Amino acid sequence: MLVNLFIIFCLLQCADIYTTWKALTTNVGHESNPIMAWLFSEIGLKASFVISKTFICAIVFYFIKEDWVMVMLDLAYVEIIVNNFKVLK
Repeated sequence: MLVNLFIIFCLLQCADIYTTWKALTTNVGHESNPIMAWLFSEIGLKASFVISKTFICAIVFYFIKEDWVMVMLDLAYVEIIVNNFKVLK
């Protein structure tokens, strides 16, 4: 089950990239995470997404070994993506 939850996590990362990209490139939203906002300004959107999402997925893959933790991470990203869609609407 953990593998399936990790796959969902990775797909949610892709959805986060898409919704954040749309919000930022259409000027309907801004990045709320100060670390990501700084990274976007320093190295650009594309590089920031590649670096941050690769890092996040690697950390989760190597360190999260409990199903319930993975479920909580998935749910947290679902909330982030829902919020992004609200901003886009």
